[in-house]
Amino acid sequence: MLGHQWKKEPTKEKRRFILTRKKVFYPYYYAVEQIPALEIKENKIYCHFCHQWTNKEEATLPNGKFYCPHCISYGRITNQDQILRCPFPKNKKQQLQISCAWQGSLSPYQQKTANDLLRLYQKEERMVLFAVTGAGKTEMLFLLLEQELQRGKRIAYVSPRVDVIKELYQRFSAAFPMIPIPILYGECHDYFLSEFVVCSIPQCIHFYQAFDLIIVDEADAFPFANNTLLHAMVDHACQPDGKILFMTATMNQELSTYPKCHLPLRYHLQPLPVPQFIFFPKKGWQKWYYKKKIKDQLKKTTRRVLVFYPSIYQLEAEFLTWEKCFPNLKIACVHSKDQQRGEKIQDFYQEKYDLLLTTMILERGVTFSNIDVWVMHAEHPNFKREVLVQIAGRAGRKKDFATGKVIFWSEGETIAMQKAKKEIMDNNKKGEKLKHEMSIL
Repeated sequence: MLGHQWKKEPTKEKRRFILTRKKVFYPYYYAVEQIPALEIKENKIYCHFCHQWTNKEEATLPNGKFYCPHCISYGRITNQDQILRCPFPKNKKQQLQISCAWQGSLSPYQQKTANDLLRLYQKEERMVLFAVTGAGKTEMLFLLLEQELQRGKRIAYVSPRVDVIKELYQRFSAAFPMIPIPILYGECHDYFLSEFVVCSIPQCIHFYQAFDLIIVDEADAFPFANNTLLHAMVDHACQPDGKILFMTATMNQELSTYPKCHLPLRYHLQPLPVPQFIFFPKKGWQKWYYKKKIKDQLKKTTRRVLVFYPSIYQLEAEFLTWEKCFPNLKIACVHSKDQQRGEKIQDFYQEKYDLLLTTMILERGVTFSNIDVWVMHAEHPNFKREVLVQIAGRAGRKKDFATGKVIFWSEGETIAMQKAKKEIMDNNKKGEKLKHEMSIL
């Protein structure tokens, strides 16, 4: 586990990070660096594990010791602990025989964006690949990944969403079968030395100056956006002269400060589905919207439906009503605390359900074929602009099923709903403009 950092004497549940010099560090044990876990400077404390500052009065224990409250979920670190760091061995400067096994081809628009990204990568340390949902961001990465892996660079693909990294892990493994790729997240942490790592962002805390390139997918998503702790984890996992590429379909203020490549077109060149708003009354809405409007909409579609709820509480409260009102349909619900989460999502991929009710765990990074997308209680504050844009982007992603209906069911129209619809329509206009310009060229 080279390139990692560990607490020297972790708590019992963290013992998987204990490494012995004889078994693991050989022959690199001479490079291990041991430093104090906490550094005290005047009235502040700096944590060398999570790289965060804390005021002394906020980090004092009853026994007079100091601890770091920012990374407490990894086990308590005090000023009496030590951090062990083991740097990665340097790769030899030679060309490696690595090629991308992906058999597909990029559209002219994707190819142009991929080439623009390669040029931007040569000049910048931080950059953004900004492309609409379903544009094929992963496939546009393959040129860059192949180039850097051939140069012997170490790469990490990270995302704040576990469902995203699970799906992308399969695609990266298929595209680069000659490289064994470890995948790291909460329940899966079997690390081995590799040129390419796929992991959730919190796992970055166990790497120190390990990667030449870190790709942060869904960089605007919770919990990464505006989270200084997670940003610090990514920054310190990157080599001092390394580069970070952010990817998103919904730009935020922070990402807009970086140089970017922009593609406002889906790979199949069809427009993004524009949401339709359907309103229901505040009082007695359940009877009205289940028995009439929803039944009417289900009769109009031949596609399966992915239904989003703003919270687990509302999802579970209404799931039984769905089953009661539509006994002839195969319906399931899934959320972050569901023990059968993976199986249900896989069953929906295999078209075993007519309707899948879910929370925002499936708002990003998943591609189902031939579906409509509905958002229940779209007026809820959890449904921000970027969330609604991402959810709407689940429809019409496959080339053979490039259309899909998106409906926001709501008690009223919110600013977030208006902004999401406007952003989708603006991207469609930019996409049409790009197609016109490319056709002239």
